[in-house]
Amino acid sequence: MTMLSADSVSDKAYIKAVSRIRKPMFPLMLDSSPVPKGLSRRFIMHLSDRTGEDLLNEIREFLSDNGCRGNPRSVQSIRQQYRHPEYDYEADEDGQIMLTKYKGSGGIVSIPARMFGAPVTSLRANLFLNREDITEVTVSDGVKFIGQHAFESCTALREITIPPSVEMIASEAFLRCSPKLVIRAAKGSAAALFAEKAGIKVKYIRF
Repeated sequence: MTMLSADSVSDKAYIKAVSRIRKPMFPLMLDSSPVPKGLSRRFIMHLSDRTGEDLLNEIREFLSDNGCRGNPRSVQSIRQQYRHPEYDYEADEDGQIMLTKYKGSGGIVSIPARMFGAPVTSLRANLFLNREDITEVTVSDGVKFIGQHAFESCTALREITIPPSVEMIASEAFLRCSPKLVIRAAKGSAAALFAEKAGIKVKYIRF
């Protein structure tokens, strides 16, 4: 991924050279929002063998990590324009993300800490409902709430790591999960207390 200036002679030569490479080339224009110093007259070019929405999302995240922000209507634009390959989601008026449905391939799953520059703070009810192909989950630091039935009937789920940032877990979040399920959590955290009360095996770890 390369930052290029429209006014640079050397960059123009670089663009001409890479245009001969037989790889997809993805230019992404910056919007009119405030951007970091030195980026306002630049654009991003990414050369990759990958194509599709996940690549564009990666570039958007790159822009966000480098200080680019959406305009004041960014909440609406996030809802309408950005799609994630593994999750459906909602953004509230503060720009915080609630994951609403998992649509990934299962196996070992990581909850993202941020999507499109916005923090992921909630896992909605029924997020992973009946996903019998999920074996391990890591919840990112920053998530505060896990909703009702979020992991219900995830019968292959053997281990989930829940950080101290999680303040509340709904009472039936892990209904009908495997009796072998282990919750990895900090001692004294909301997740550890939940596991103890629900009769779920807990492994105390440090974060």
